[in-house]
Amino acid sequence: MAVRTYDPQDVNVIVNGVILTGFAEGTFVSIEREEESYTPYVGAKGEVARAVNANKMGTITVTLEQTSPSNAYLRRLANSNATFPVSVVDQNTGETSGGNDAWIQQPASKELGDEISTREWTFVVPELEI
Repeated sequence: MAVRTYDPQDVNVIVNGVILTGFAEGTFVSIEREEESYTPYVGAKGEVARAVNANKMGTITVTLEQTSPSNAYLRRLANSNATFPVSVVDQNTGETSGGNDAWIQQPASKELGDEISTREWTFVVPELEI
């Protein structure tokens, strides 16, 4: 049996051509579609069919350390009302997720205290490829 190794350093989030840095510990990227891909239908006699859901919208959420230099970049981008490409590239598996015409849902909330906190940034992607 082969031993596989996962290295979080081999996961990159690229926003408008800029590679983000300073990710928080734990889960630092979450990728999710807004709706299920199919809507099931069951007839009176149990026949099953499904309808393809055309809604491909989804979100990519990244969690950064409060000290990450990427926070300032994302705050400027959020305030610009621009749309841009965003992608998550996992070199461990060769998987890429993302899409074009994304935007930042809202600037990240801030918490300040005697320890380093995190900033959560959510990108809305109209046609999210997973």
